[in-house]
Amino acid sequence: MRKTTKLGIALIALAIAFPSGVSAQNSISDLANSTNELVNSTKELIGIFKRKTPKNKDANSATAMTQGEAATVGYTATEVSSASAAPGAFRLVTGHPDFKIKVLRCEAAGKTCVIDMIIENTGSNDVEVLFDASGRGSVAYDDEANEYSGDAVRIAIGNNGLNWGGRYKLLSEVPVKARIQINGVRESATMLRRMDIYVESHAWNLDSHIKFMNVPISREGDE
Repeated sequence: MRKTTKLGIALIALAIAFPSGVSAQNSISDLANSTNELVNSTKELIGIFKRKTPKNKDANSATAMTQGEAATVGYTATEVSSASAAPGAFRLVTGHPDFKIKVLRCEAAGKTCVIDMIIENTGSNDVEVLFDASGRGSVAYDDEANEYSGDAVRIAIGNNGLNWGGRYKLLSEVPVKARIQINGVRESATMLRRMDIYVESHAWNLDSHIKFMNVPISREGDE
């Protein structure tokens, strides 16, 4: 008896949910159609997104082109960006990877300007270098277009006193103090735009100039 009652209740609930077989089939068909429309709309949106988004291979090709163009002038893309982003920054070129120079200060008092440095041969062998600060194209220019050369420029390497220059043996991995002095510098000058000091070394195959660019001049009282 109880089983018959439960069966009757279930049939009544089914009849309420689906009044007829035809309406039930229509409901299922409508649900299927709605699902298909949703899937098609989703696919269309995905297609639009893919068309508007750049492909990875195109971005990689652009990067490779930039690096290739930079390689023709001997720089990587990053180095080119850094150089172009900081015009007027201090630079120093010695002409050999084992020839290192560290500028400690460039300070002026009155019309005398001194540049204190540490020079080091980081190679495995001792190397003899000729320094000539007063001849062979050695020259300095300040930011007011004044030129200093000849007797106005002197250099001291190690314990040697200030003079035009001379030969000095740079021992392997031994830092050496050095100083360049420029006389007659205008008191209004704030920077050495360029300074070339001639050097010669057969071991390093050097017959050129150390190039200092954009060296700020400090003065007593500057903060």
